[in-house]
Amino acid sequence: MTVLQVICDQDQVRGPLNDLAILTESISVRILFGLTGPPGCGKDAAADHLAEAHGFARVAFADPIRQAALILDPYIPGAGRLSDVVHQYGWTTAKTRWPEVRRILQLLGTELGRQLHGQDVWVNRTFDRIDALPSDQPVVVSDCRFRNEASTLREHGGLVVRINRSTTAPDAVMDHASERESAGLLPDYVLPNHSSLDELHRRLDRLVTRFQNRRRHC
Repeated sequence: MTVLQVICDQDQVRGPLNDLAILTESISVRILFGLTGPPGCGKDAAADHLAEAHGFARVAFADPIRQAALILDPYIPGAGRLSDVVHQYGWTTAKTRWPEVRRILQLLGTELGRQLHGQDVWVNRTFDRIDALPSDQPVVVSDCRFRNEASTLREHGGLVVRINRSTTAPDAVMDHASERESAGLLPDYVLPNHSSLDELHRRLDRLVTRFQNRRRHC
C-alpha cells in the first residue's frame, strides 16, 4: 500500500482557512480520512455524512475506550449511570452536556491507556480493524488527536483533515494532553465549518470528489 503524497499551501493552513489544493503523486487503494479539530467542531457530523452519503466505514481510536467506559459504567453527577446517559442521548451529546463523560474517556484513553500500555495501544487496535476490511473500502477515523495517530494514518495512505470551527469547551477539557496535542497537528486539508451543516456536507462532498478524481488520474 503506497503512501499518499500531499502538497498543500501551509500559509493557508495558518492563515485564512480556505480549501487547500491536493496534489497526488502516489495513492493507496483505500480512501482513508482522519478527522481532527477541537471538541464541538463537527468531527462526528462529518464522519456521519461520509458514512451515510459516501459509504465510508466509520471507526474511531476511542471505540475501545468507550467500550471500557460502558463496562465500568460510572455514575455521572446529575445524570445517572453512563450507560443510561449514552443510551438516551448518544456519545456526542453526552460529552457536550456532561463534561465528566469526556473527562472519563480522556482518563481511560490517555492516562490509563497510552501512558500504561504505550502510545500505539489504540492505534494498533484501530488499524487491526481497518486492515480486516476490504482493501477498497473507504474509511473515516473520526478522532485523530495525537501525532502518532496522524503519522500512522499517513503511513497507510491517509489524509488528516482538520474541521475548523470556533468552539468553547471547559478549560479542564482543553488543557488535557489529547486536546493540546490535537491543536498542534498540521493537517493535510482544512475544512471550515462556520456556516450550516449543509455547507459542511458540500465541502466534504467536494473533498471526496477531488480525492476520487486524483485517484483516477494516478
